[in-house]
Amino acid sequence: RFVGYGFEDIEWGYRLARKGFSMRYDGHARGWHEHWTNLENSLQRMENVGRSFRCLKNSNPELYSILLREMIPKGILVRMVLATTTWEPLFQHVTLPLARFSEKRFLFSSVFVITHLHSLISGLRKEGIPIE
Repeated sequence: RFVGYGFEDIEWGYRLARKGFSMRYDGHARGWHEHWTNLENSLQRMENVGRSFRCLKNSNPELYSILLREMIPKGILVRMVLATTTWEPLFQHVTLPLARFSEKRFLFSSVFVITHLHSLISGLRKEGIPIE
C-alpha cells in the first residue's frame, strides 16, 4: 500500500516481529548502502516521510502512534516549528541558509536536525495529519 519512500520497510518488519519472526545478529556480516545525497534531496526525503505517515496510519495505526510519538520531539523546538507564522520566516531566512552553508563544512549538526524536522512536519501538514 505504500507509494514512495517512508516506513514501508519498518512497517513490514514490525508485522513480521509481531508474528514471531526473529533475526540473529552476525558480527561478521557486512552490508553497504551507498546513497549519496545533498541537503535539498535529504529535506525532500524527510518531507516524503512525513507524507508517508498517512499510509502508515491507515495500514498500521499502532505503529503509526509509536513512530509519530518517537519522531516528533516535544518541547520548545517543536512549538517553534509548529508556530508556522513565527517559524517559517526564520526557517527560510536563517536556518535553511545556515544549513546550506554548513552542508559541505560538516558544521552545526543541530541545524540539520532542525531543518529535517521542519521538512518532516511539512509533509505531515500536507497530509493533514495533526501533531499533538
